[in-house]
Amino acid sequence: MSNTKHKKPNKVLFFSYWYPNAVLSNQAYFAKQHAQALSKVCELEVLAVHILPGKTLYDFNYQCEIDEHGIRTHRVYILSKFYKIFYVALPWQYLMLKKIIKLHIRNRFEFGSIHSNVLYPCGIVGAKLSKHFQCKHVITEHWSKLDKFFKVSLYKKLGRKAYDTADALTAVSQQLADTMQKYHHNKMMRLVPNVIDASKFYVDAQIEKHGCLTFTAVAHWHAPKNPFYYLEALKQLFDEKTFPSFKVILIGEGDILKTVKDKQYPYPIEMPGNLSPDALCRHLNQCHVFLHGSDFETFSVVMVEALMCGLPCVVSDVGIAKQIINEQNGFIAESSSQDWKQKIEKVVNTKFDAKIIASQIDGIYSLDAVAKKFKLLYEEAGISS
Repeated sequence: MSNTKHKKPNKVLFFSYWYPNAVLSNQAYFAKQHAQALSKVCELEVLAVHILPGKTLYDFNYQCEIDEHGIRTHRVYILSKFYKIFYVALPWQYLMLKKIIKLHIRNRFEFGSIHSNVLYPCGIVGAKLSKHFQCKHVITEHWSKLDKFFKVSLYKKLGRKAYDTADALTAVSQQLADTMQKYHHNKMMRLVPNVIDASKFYVDAQIEKHGCLTFTAVAHWHAPKNPFYYLEALKQLFDEKTFPSFKVILIGEGDILKTVKDKQYPYPIEMPGNLSPDALCRHLNQCHVFLHGSDFETFSVVMVEALMCGLPCVVSDVGIAKQIINEQNGFIAESSSQDWKQKIEKVVNTKFDAKIIASQIDGIYSLDAVAKKFKLLYEEAGISS
């Protein structure tokens, strides 16, 4: 009988400029969850680069830590009054990071691949680093601004080259994959969604619903989020005086909320700010309908969180909407207040089952499910050992 243990794929250096850090603890948590998923199927260390506003001309700091999941995380902090210049200085970044890797990583962790997150600047720099260290290169894309990048950036040719020469590409939604397809000829392209923790979002039958019909939306309230599709639709319904009395609760913060206040809608709108995951789960269970208006989205975690809490949804056709929204859990609305009005009326007049809504996506976005997708991708790309 063989005593050979199951072999994991190559050692992977998970490389990201979008990653939670000491200054922005909630930034790009989805990248950290991808790292956690990948660590289940390979030996993994993280290299996180943080180029941030500072009070001096230049402040450099390297740190190494073991995070709460046991993942060794190498952090490079660049703080400067002119941080935007450092962010676009890709040749400098490459030379600096090559030195960091040689000094602090490569001498004890001989990674066989670099897994870059987001094309610019990470994927472009990662492509050059992988060439130097003669290892495989994977790019996972989350970025909503690819079209703009490929129109105006000085690095757009290098961006195409990074996509084309990568051993594998992944996107978090089909919509994002379709956008990427315009800019590469790479055949090793797969969908790997974000991770969503079902232990934090679930149907809680013990929680009572609000006394009146309550619509809610959750977002960082900046463009391309567009709540006015449904706010205007609700105004029309309010003015017609045949719709049940209702209120709207907008969770989160951002400059769009000032415009919402300025419009002085005739129905109650509450804006309690950001909520912790536990408080958000409770809030979603208290509400009746989830609304999500946006002009572009690469994934949309909040849609899944709402469905996990059993809420019927009316959403824009963005991110993973077509993959998860169906007649048993809600409707997709076109980009007009009139269509939103019809879909909102329809969702209010349709009987939904919270447990059925939640069960439809049970396990699809779990850590294990995403880990399996990464494992399969690595095997298909010939990265497994």
